Amino acid sequence: MGFLSSLAYTAGTVGAYLVTLLSSTGSSLVGYLSSMLTGNVYITQEQKNKGASVSIFEFMTPVQFAAWFIAQSTYDLTTIISAAIGSGAGEIRFVAGTYAAKQIVMKYGVSLRGASEMLCALQALASANAGFIINNTGVVGGANISGFRIYGAATVGGVPVNPTQYAILMKSNDAIGTQGGWWYSNLRDLFVYDFNYGIKMEGGTAVSDLHPIQFIKMEGVKVFKSPYAHLQGDGGRALVMSGQVDQVTGSACEFDGDSVGSPYKGTNIEFIAPVAAGGAPSNITFDQQTTIQWADQAVLWGTWIGDITFENCWIEGCRQTFTIGSFSNHVNIKGCRLANAGNGAGGGGVAGAGYIVSVAQASSVTFEGNTIAGAYDKVVSCAGNNAARIAQRDNYFPDIAGTDNNDTKTTGNTSISSEAG
Repeated sequence: MGFLSSLAYTAGTVGAYLVTLLSSTGSSLVGYLSSMLTGNVYITQEQKNKGASVSIFEFMTPVQFAAWFIAQSTYDLTTIISAAIGSGAGEIRFVAGTYAAKQIVMKYGVSLRGASEMLCALQALASANAGFIINNTGVVGGANISGFRIYGAATVGGVPVNPTQYAILMKSNDAIGTQGGWWYSNLRDLFVYDFNYGIKMEGGTAVSDLHPIQFIKMEGVKVFKSPYAHLQGDGGRALVMSGQVDQVTGSACEFDGDSVGSPYKGTNIEFIAPVAAGGAPSNITFDQQTTIQWADQAVLWGTWIGDITFENCWIEGCRQTFTIGSFSNHVNIKGCRLANAGNGAGGGGVAGAGYIVSVAQASSVTFEGNTIAGAYDKVVSCAGNNAARIAQRDNYFPDIAGTDNNDTKTTGNTSISSEAG
């Protein structure tokens, strides 16, 4: 319970006193109101902190604070951060510094706010955890993260100690017949660095259950894959959306690949539908100069994934830019600048193997108002008797690296409409 700190008479009551106790955290008693009329009303730490914005330092003893201040990036704060998130506070604040942990579990209604992505860091320590920052079970809403640089655990040489770990892994782990997932939350002003795998949003797959990742907004989120991501079999991922992921926007974000490996390996953004005709990403938009750079695949689709828009984005140095899977409709690529995108020889690759848009069976794509600069092999590539529908119009080619905006390679009964820009 703690030690008696104060005994104060409460004006306007009959025989009421507020007794405050020290050294109390979590569900421990921090005080009680004693009255001849009502008896004792007990107050816990959760009730005191409910919805409040509190400093992480409130959950450290003086000894712990001194140890953290000296060690910082190697001092394990896992239990302290967990206590803060479970305290009932609505926001946990972090001043400039480095805060290390093995894992951070986000809970409903609790946000983490750092002082600045350039001054405040969350450091992953060595562990076997699939994700460094994850969500709790059940519906986790209003769980925002902002103002941090998020570092992966690395050796002195820079090779990640947790080579398959995601920096942020928001996943529905909930049972059939229940609701769960990550809802109504924001990622803002984050810089993810030294992870082979950046952010993964993994919703449920059973259409009968509500297990989505939904109503998520990313603003100013930057994911730079580790320079050792090319050592992974798949080259790593900057961002993955899988299963029931809906109503997500990414504005002024950046997803960069590993430009060290030759040839480039890996995919920067991937959309996955794990189960045919089950949950699949939908209603996803990237805009406001979101940047995608340095990868074998800039954006990779699975099947049955539609209503995806890239508008006013910058895409550079990716050998194969948009690879769209079958039965993916209402894909929009508008007003983007594509610089040396679709150049198969880029990053030590194979000349002639590049493209800007590849469309698989029975998918529909609108490709309009884009600027295509620098080297590329093909603008649109379609193969097979695939019944794809592609609309091209008002695209601008300042360098005339190919022929014109009808520079396509198709076979089968693909329908392509083109209008000069």
